[in-house]
Amino acid sequence: MVLKSRQWFQGKCHREVRSNGSLAKLANRAMELGPINTDNTTGHMLQAIGAVQEFFDAYPWHLKTVNDAPFESPFALRGQILEDWKTFFSAHQGTYGNQKWGYNWDTLRNILTIKYGGKTTGGGGADNEFEIVFRLIAGFI
Repeated sequence: MVLKSRQWFQGKCHREVRSNGSLAKLANRAMELGPINTDNTTGHMLQAIGAVQEFFDAYPWHLKTVNDAPFESPFALRGQILEDWKTFFSAHQGTYGNQKWGYNWDTLRNILTIKYGGKTTGGGGADNEFEIVFRLIAGFI
């Protein structure tokens, strides 16, 4: 899979909401958190969008598990998917992809909680946004 921009993701969300597809509720929330910036989380969404695409490129067999999960809920990683994510995430650092897209492993590491291999303690960090993006990207690719 070729890494895609935040605009690709937002376009998929927009089409999902307009067509009232199975992921519409979650896609609408992603639009609120991303471009609308309801909870000051645009950056959280951006970093998750790039990282999750890269993860599924490396671990495509996890797509079925995620796509078998409920459509209306963020996907909380656990078990083997969580272990594979942590292994994958720990092996990456710095910027990646098209420079103007702004994807950066270190930025993501600073906003995710320890649960997901990040550094944030206290509060949820960007975990909710990450889980929303994780579920949606699986449905979009």
